Amino acid sequence: MSWKLAWMDWSCLTAFESQAAADFHFDPFTTHWETPSWMPTVDSPSDNADTSRIHDELYTSDAWLEEQVKIDALPDVPDDLPRAIAGLMFWSDATHLTQLGTAKMWPLYLYFGNQSKLLQGKPSARASHHVAYIPSLPDSFQDFVRTFNKGKSGSEDLLKHCKRELFHAVWSLMMDSEFLHAYRHGIVVRCGVGITRRLFLAYLHIPQITPRIATIRNLGNCPCPLCLVHRDDIHLLGTAQDQQTRSEHARTDDEDHRRRVGLARDIIYKQGYAPGNEHSEQFLKEDSSVATENTFSAKLVQTFEFNYFGWLVYVRREQLSVRGNTFLSAPFPKLSFSSLYYANVSINADKCTQNTLK
Repeated sequence: MSWKLAWMDWSCLTAFESQAAADFHFDPFTTHWETPSWMPTVDSPSDNADTSRIHDELYTSDAWLEEQVKIDALPDVPDDLPRAIAGLMFWSDATHLTQLGTAKMWPLYLYFGNQSKLLQGKPSARASHHVAYIPSLPDSFQDFVRTFNKGKSGSEDLLKHCKRELFHAVWSLMMDSEFLHAYRHGIVVRCGVGITRRLFLAYLHIPQITPRIATIRNLGNCPCPLCLVHRDDIHLLGTAQDQQTRSEHARTDDEDHRRRVGLARDIIYKQGYAPGNEHSEQFLKEDSSVATENTFSAKLVQTFEFNYFGWLVYVRREQLSVRGNTFLSAPFPKLSFSSLYYANVSINADKCTQNTLK
């Protein structure tokens, strides 16, 4: 077992083998609320009972149910062990360690979607698993650049490019060949409840969307990581025209996109031009791409037909508007948009949430 897989060996296997796994959900299900016959509803004001679907946990979503059916039908699994999904939920946020100093840290944590969000919110449940640190460029980086640049400091475009490259290099180390094998074929784990299962890894959530993880430029002509809406049309947000743009011009990590990024990288790394030069920008500027190879694209697209643009999720999107203040002050649960991926399947996980916000 290589050191690069240690985070999965420690966090994933240990969590599912521990007694805490007794509270994990391995078999998805649905929950419903049956309105008492004496309680009138908006749709049925009469005294007729009404049943409503409850959308509260990931393992009760349609996506999880559909994925369970698909992994149960996989033909190339070498055993007859019960099969289940191990939902990986990554969270991260850079933080300062002191109020007066400059020391900072960027930890990466892992939660499991198999565990109820009510338990995840309890510190005593120890639901958070520390898996990695994302390093920052050292303070001496500019000194290093000046030694190779005739005493000149690196440009802002160069610094941004190096930060993106470093960020995705960390994810590349974590997603090595052993992880990809486990991602596709599953891993055998004797769970804490005494049942041996084959667990199939599924990315449910990664740290909140930033241009760095979406590999798009900050404040570019197309600032949305999900679609190609132009910044001049942002004021149309919420209109039918905006909805049409989102559906008809969604971002796709297709062959053309990867080709243009590859050409821009060749100009930088093979021809020696600095990031932000006009020669590479001709391939990137139109859709606000950057000359960084996205790790999720490089690792998952060929084998799993993975479109990482469709997988990115907004965290607490409702906070971006005046209506968000209502959500923040009212006793409503936080709503988020998420997608669940396994192999070559991508399904919207929280379709009900979209209807809720309409």
